[in-house]
Amino acid sequence: MLSTLIFSEYRKEKENLTDFISKKREMFLLEYSLSVKRDEIKKLDEIARQREEKLRVSEKMLEENAARFDAFLKNNNMETMEATRR
Repeated sequence: MLSTLIFSEYRKEKENLTDFISKKREMFLLEYSLSVKRDEIKKLDEIARQREEKLRVSEKMLEENAARFDAFLKNNNMETMEATRR
């Protein structure tokens, strides 16, 4: 009777320890998964930031090119009018 009681207690402790280890493992895996996802989000945010910066640079270059082209057209028109007048 006493040995059955001791065996029963031992078995409960073993099950509790097994459950504890299982839950710890699950927590570790969830935390690891969360960490991987956070790292991926940071990487994607950095890629998006770099692309936005490239887009801003491209837009600025396009505006500068458009301004130079307008100046060229204006100068060309003035030279054409001057040549016509002569």
